[in-house]
Amino acid sequence: MENASKALMIAGGVLLALLVTSLLVIGISRMRHYQNTQNQKIKNEQVAEFNGQYESYNKQVVTGYELVSLGHMTVDSNKRYPVDQGYDPVAVFFTVKDDSNKGVLGGYVDAYSKESDGWNLIKFVDYYDDLSDIGSDYNAKKTFKEAYFKCDKVEYDKNSARIIKMEFSQLTKKE
Repeated sequence: MENASKALMIAGGVLLALLVTSLLVIGISRMRHYQNTQNQKIKNEQVAEFNGQYESYNKQVVTGYELVSLGHMTVDSNKRYPVDQGYDPVAVFFTVKDDSNKGVLGGYVDAYSKESDGWNLIKFVDYYDDLSDIGSDYNAKKTFKEAYFKCDKVEYDKNSARIIKMEFSQLTKKE
């Protein structure tokens, strides 16, 4: 009888140890799932905040002033979120029309210059300013900044859902 009693106590202890171990495994698994959910929520909020800064320019009428601000923000963003840390750079492209309403000058803002053709927006505006200094009878920089553009296209990264490209074209007075 004494051996049966000891056997029952050992079996009970083993069952209790299995129960405690199972509860620990379930608890750790749930904590890990909760932490992953929280990390994903924080990441989604960061992406939404990042995209929100750019989405405010995704509209039918954007002034040249706003486009210059967007250019500066893009250069700053590409410096804060570098490629070597796994971020894709944001690129902003624009087209300026001449008097015949043909898209003759294009530009881009991309600190990493993935696209080799086109103008860097900041240098483009400075170039316009230089034209004004040469003796032109109008301030080309002011003319550019007072022009109106529309956002034609926005591209998102497939993995991170962050904005990686925006395209703008100049509006004519008729548009």
